[in-house]
Amino acid sequence: LGKQVNVYQKLLDVVTRPGTEQYVADKAAWLLSSVIGNAPRFFTEAEIRGLVESLQRQGGACSELGVLDALVNLLKADTFRALLWKLPGVSETITTVSAQNASSSYLYKCIFAVWLLSFEAEGALNLQEDILVKKLRDV
Repeated sequence: LGKQVNVYQKLLDVVTRPGTEQYVADKAAWLLSSVIGNAPRFFTEAEIRGLVESLQRQGGACSELGVLDALVNLLKADTFRALLWKLPGVSETITTVSAQNASSSYLYKCIFAVWLLSFEAEGALNLQEDILVKKLRDV
């Protein structure tokens, strides 16, 4: 990053390459989103949008948990939290989880995402608090 290596494009290419194994795509998405979450100043809103669109693309190589892992890592960057929440599919991925059917690791990530969102100023995000409270109570 400091030496202007285009980490974004190299890892995004792995995530979007046809025929990429799911494990490899999940790890590449996790690594890229972790770098963004920890060093957001090196990335643009357009890159965030591009990554999220790639993660949610129909027939994409990432698993559901891999997509959620990457979204949660991106939410760690307060710079992009509001943008992420407004992007199509992000809020649905986090809030439509079924406490009865989801794995414990998936549920944990969803709850962690809600916790990260709680750091935003009141009214900054369009959170349907009544739905979130019901979901948390169901867990």
